[in-house]
Amino acid sequence: MPAVLDTIAKPSENRETGWVNRLFTREGYTPEYQELKFTLHRKLLDRINLEALSSMAGDRVRAEIRAAVAKLVEEEKTPLSLVEKDRVIEEILDEVFGLGPLEPLLQDPTVSDILVTGPKLVYVERGGKLYRTPVEFKDDAHLLRIIEKWFRAWAAAWTNRRRWSMRVCPTARA
Repeated sequence: MPAVLDTIAKPSENRETGWVNRLFTREGYTPEYQELKFTLHRKLLDRINLEALSSMAGDRVRAEIRAAVAKLVEEEKTPLSLVEKDRVIEEILDEVFGLGPLEPLLQDPTVSDILVTGPKLVYVERGGKLYRTPVEFKDDAHLLRIIEKWFRAWAAAWTNRRRWSMRVCPTARA
């Protein structure tokens, strides 16, 4: 059976520094790894009770989802090392709570801008220069889901800001 992940990150990876390893080893992901990740993500969405999660605090929701993903990974027949299991769990959490493959870029303090020109072509701006990244989306549909997720979050933030400005400054109603 082919290796699911060609490049393995350092075991000392944690939530605050793990994005570095996830970002720079992404190009070693095989199609089998991407398919495994999306299969696990679909299974997670089939199993979780969104209604029960909506009444929980944010940190608790993340912990519950993490536990559910970890259980799905353990049930999986594909052999994965501990590092690979941790990596796939983090990436699924990025899909659920963030902007998927863009999360490592968003966590990188040296990135001032992200340019996505297609599912297989993502650039970042660092120090005024554009650099191609190894970040990829599974396909066009995956990219569109992330764009829609970003837009919904942006629209909600804009609406909340507008409501706040109308309360603070009555002339903002115009």
